Amino acid sequence: MTSFNLECKVVSPLTQIDKTDQAKDGTNIIKIKSITIAADTGTTDEEGNPASTPVRIPVYTGNGLRGLLRRKAAEIIAQKAREKHLSLTRSNFHLFFAGGGNNYPETPDIQTENRIRKLNPLVSLFGASLALESKLIVSNLVPTNPMITFNENGAYSKTIQNTTLITKDDLLDHTKYSRFISAKEIDEWTRYNSEEQAKRKQDREDNVSEEEKTKKGTIRNIIRREYIVPGTVLTGSIAFKTEPTKVELGLLISALKEASREQLGSSAATGCGFTEWIIHDREGYIMLETKRNPDFIYQCSVNYDKEYKGIKEFNNWLNNLKQENISIAEILKPAGKDNEKKNKTTN
Repeated sequence: MTSFNLECKVVSPLTQIDKTDQAKDGTNIIKIKSITIAADTGTTDEEGNPASTPVRIPVYTGNGLRGLLRRKAAEIIAQKAREKHLSLTRSNFHLFFAGGGNNYPETPDIQTENRIRKLNPLVSLFGASLALESKLIVSNLVPTNPMITFNENGAYSKTIQNTTLITKDDLLDHTKYSRFISAKEIDEWTRYNSEEQAKRKQDREDNVSEEEKTKKGTIRNIIRREYIVPGTVLTGSIAFKTEPTKVELGLLISALKEASREQLGSSAATGCGFTEWIIHDREGYIMLETKRNPDFIYQCSVNYDKEYKGIKEFNNWLNNLKQENISIAEILKPAGKDNEKKNKTTN
């Protein structure tokens, strides 16, 4: 069975937001996606068994990577459809880029399913709503070395750090805070901001009048945010529930090529999410590798095997794209369609 191993090196801080939580010092912090593992402490418990303690390590979720790959695959097909002046309807656009939501709840018969899979490799690979099962299995990306460190409070991973971002109010433009803010002032504002938010929340619960409500500070927003430390190497895999066709495989490789150039996660505008990739098949053959320019990380070179299995077949399919290949929503049965027919018949 075909499969690929993924190696992703974090070049700039990587943030895939999970939730806002409260740090031990009482301030708010935006946490990234993570899993909790049991870390061996190197000691034993009262019964002589190896002791362990829970520790959070960062992950980039398989769902996040899968979503990126789907969007890139859809962009490739949509671009060719535009070049050929084909009509990509709103329903098919939503189906290709987002899976169609729950618009298609009924599984088609086997003949219809096979027809759809033959017509469109994107829908066959990534699935369609509840109607068509995906072939892809994309794992989480996890650190090869989570750099676990122990202290008096337990254990933590050095691959997770946090930073403080400040959005300033225009009123500060001509003050001493207009360009520089010291670390001490950031800490003071962070604590003040958390206390202020708590007071404003309490004011709302107590229905305090507008005149008596706690006023907002002059700095609009102070954000403490976790990130995965640059230099961290994340690994994962892509596998298949059933063997992909050569056309499907070529589409996936084309999507991987485009996705490897992209910034992952959130906060792209602040330079987060730059990565370098090495992707090899189960035989260990490297079929794609990317490198960032160390002097300008926005520049990315992608080296891949243009003769790798499936690429030629997919390019042939793409160059011969027809209207029927992008009219999949019309084949599937949208939710509520039968009810609409019944209502019209009744009336």
